[in-house]
Amino acid sequence: MRFKPTHFRPLEAGARRALGDLEAEIMDQMWLCECASVRDIHQRLGYRRLAYTTVMTVMSRLADKGLLKKKKDGKHYDYTTSISRAEFEDSIARSLISGLAGSLGSVALASFVEGIEDERVLCELEELIREKRKQAK
Repeated sequence: MRFKPTHFRPLEAGARRALGDLEAEIMDQMWLCECASVRDIHQRLGYRRLAYTTVMTVMSRLADKGLLKKKKDGKHYDYTTSISRAEFEDSIARSLISGLAGSLGSVALASFVEGIEDERVLCELEELIREKRKQAK
């Protein structure tokens, strides 16, 4: 499953690039434990002094976005991650590149290549392009 970010904050780090601050903190905790209840996450974020219902609402919204799955367990829900951190980061990168290439075309691509200063990364990019062309044939 691929996450489709609705906004992107390039100056932020990690999940905060595509999620709100609290959403990102909750996802960071979920990626650490993989399965947790709202109470578990609320306790892990105790230093923030958040209302339990705030954490519950945000976790429900993360499930609506497809980042978490919820399963009823008695009176509460257990949440699991439905996407790994690597898949999440891949989705952000793909959406960003696709959006930039679609709206700015070759200007975006040229700027992307121009920004690469590491020769090793340029070689990797060349190899990826060769592989993509082979697949297209």
